[in-house]
Amino acid sequence: MAVTRKVLGSIGGFEALSAYLADDQMLGKLVRDQGFDVALSSEVVATDVGDPDVKSLWQHEVRWARTMRAAQPWGFSFSFITYALPLALAYAAVSGNAGISLAVVSLAAALRVSLHYAVRSALDIRSRDVPWLIPVRDVLGLGVWAAHFFGKSVRWRDIGYTVDSAGRLHPLDRG
Repeated sequence: MAVTRKVLGSIGGFEALSAYLADDQMLGKLVRDQGFDVALSSEVVATDVGDPDVKSLWQHEVRWARTMRAAQPWGFSFSFITYALPLALAYAAVSGNAGISLAVVSLAAALRVSLHYAVRSALDIRSRDVPWLIPVRDVLGLGVWAAHFFGKSVRWRDIGYTVDSAGRLHPLDRG
């Protein structure tokens, strides 16, 4: 995100953003509401997230999910359709037709692997590939999506917050 000092001042400064979980989305909204243009960069910025353990990863992912829900409640609520592979596996588990189940899972897996490699190519990702993690990532993603419905709290820098319906943060504790 980049904004001039003048534009930042016209929206109320950082104080206007500080109470929002989706502060980046709110920055764009407030800038646009003041009549300024908002543009997406054509450059991709790489970000490495290194959570020290599974619990931290889970909390981080759920916070991101609740951030997306705060920014786009309806869109994120229906984003489960992007997890075709775990949904196909769930279908196979309850389906009585092994042939159709195999076809559905095979198609979902082929499409998901194709997407994985298309994104790696488009973003020129050259790091070592670990394709067996694709279904693990997708199952985790679907689990995080489901978990975001069960609560309104997040942790950010070891402080607990609740998130209200407008996406504002309210501190729960200090540690």
